[in-house]
Amino acid sequence: MLSEREFSVQWRKLFVESTYNQAACAKADELIDALPETSPLRQRYSKELSDLRKLNTAPVKSAAKPRRRSASSQQPQTQKNGEQGAAR
Repeated sequence: MLSEREFSVQWRKLFVESTYNQAACAKADELIDALPETSPLRQRYSKELSDLRKLNTAPVKSAAKPRRRSASSQQPQTQKNGEQGAAR
């Protein structure tokens, strides 16, 4: 069983000193599984690994919806510079 310090050092090596990848996630799962069920570190790092997975998964692209033009951009401009003074 790892001490809290040893665990933290290995975790740092996995995610701080190297890049995120599936192998690092698998190793992180193994580290977390080695901690006792009641360990606060286990709960903390389980949540952190879950968050890392969410951040590093590609978002699902939804179908693009056509954009509607606003009402103000659809109306033609009828006033000219000279007509602005007459409208007041």
